[in-house]
Amino acid sequence: MDSTTLLGLAGIGGTLVGAFLGAWGAVGAARVTSRGQADLEEQKTRREAYYTCATSLLAYQDAAAAIQESIGEAAFDLAKAQAALKRLDHLRGSVARALGAVYAEGPYTLARSAELAAASVDKLAGWLREIVSLVADGRDRFELTGKESEVRFVVNTSSEMRGRMDAFAEECRKNLHSGKRSGL
Repeated sequence: MDSTTLLGLAGIGGTLVGAFLGAWGAVGAARVTSRGQADLEEQKTRREAYYTCATSLLAYQDAAAAIQESIGEAAFDLAKAQAALKRLDHLRGSVARALGAVYAEGPYTLARSAELAAASVDKLAGWLREIVSLVADGRDRFELTGKESEVRFVVNTSSEMRGRMDAFAEECRKNLHSGKRSGL
C-alpha cells in the first residue's frame, strides 16, 4: 500500500473514532440530563406533599383556635360551634391524607414532626368537643372553662400546638432547601 492509501485509511479511522467518542459523549450528557430531571421531579413531588400537609395543618389549627375563641365569647352560639366541630372533623380527614403523603415521601424526621403537630391540634380538638358536648347537655360553659386547670390546659396546649407547627415548618424548610435530605 502506498502512503496515500494509508493516509486515507488513517483519516477514515480517525473519523470513526471521533464519531464514536461524540456519540458516547451525547449519551452521557443525556443520562446526566435525565438524572437531573428525575431529581427535579422528586423534589417537586416532595414540595407538593409538604405544602399540602402544611396547608391542611394550618387550616386545622385555625379552625380549632376559632372554636376555642368562640367558647369564650358572650354571644356563643351552640349550633355554630357544633357545625364548626363538624368542619374540624372534615379538616382532620384532610390532615390524615396529607400526613400519609408526607410519610410516603419522607424523611421520617419530617413526617414525625407533622404527626406531632397534628396530635397537638387533636388534643385541643378533643377538649373542644368535650366542652361543646357538655354545653349541649345543659352545663354552664363558663363554669367548665373558667377553672384554673382548664385555662392552664388550653394555654399549654395552644403553646405546644404553635411550637409543633413551627418545628414542622422548620423541618420542611431544612429538607427542601438543603443539598441532602436529613433523617435518612
